[in-house]
Amino acid sequence: MKSKVIALLLALVLMGASSVVLSSCGKNDEENISSEVEETETTEPFKEIEWPDSELANLIPKPKSTFGRIEWEYSDDFKITLGKITKQQYQDYVKECKEKGFKEDYEKGEDYYRAENKDGYYLSLDYEEGDIMTVHLESPYDDGEDSNNNEDEETESKNKTSSKSKSSSKAKSDSSKVSAGFKKTMDEYEAFMDDYVDFMKKYKKSSDVAAMLTEYTEMMSKYTDFTEKIDDIDEDSLSTADAAYYVEVTARVAKKLAEVAD
Repeated sequence: MKSKVIALLLALVLMGASSVVLSSCGKNDEENISSEVEETETTEPFKEIEWPDSELANLIPKPKSTFGRIEWEYSDDFKITLGKITKQQYQDYVKECKEKGFKEDYEKGEDYYRAENKDGYYLSLDYEEGDIMTVHLESPYDDGEDSNNNEDEETESKNKTSSKSKSSSKAKSDSSKVSAGFKKTMDEYEAFMDDYVDFMKKYKKSSDVAAMLTEYTEMMSKYTDFTEKIDDIDEDSLSTADAAYYVEVTARVAKKLAEVAD
């Protein structure tokens, strides 16, 4: 049910974007936004930041630029958006991360890179127009199995017997952290909506409607791919942590959408 709600919301949002694009063919030049207004559109403006000095952050190279903002930072998970990163610098950074070992089970596109290292740490890199790069790194998730290593044979036997009847609800009852696969899907959803918000901000300042329509078509193609991934989620298997992360991500997305709502 949740996946269908997400898909419906995305459809409504994008249908709204389409109507705005088609209805604004004759918009006046007075609608162009000044550079001063542009700077105030971002809730948290870019500034010089200090790159995290943590065990997690040291797994990847320090980017050339430290001009940006920290979206969030924890000992096992951080996300940072950086400005003043050229496309070439982004491509070089991807290579540097590969050299650091982030090349397992990788997925690569023109403006994104996803990969894990041999220890299961997950890295997500995204590049956007405007010389912007987003770096997201997270630790592998504990499935709770290590805590059973020292159990005696009798307890272990009971666990094996009971696990057959509990297998269908294991994700709900055992997982105290967001599952890696679900988190990846939700992060891709948020990245897509980030692209949508950026698109709308650019559109409001543009007089080149044809160019915006072309980009809109490309976005719809990505939307189709994304909704297929969402439809594949088994909502009944969501753990408490997965459900909480779903609420967290959709709340952030709603806040971002408010920036372009008229």
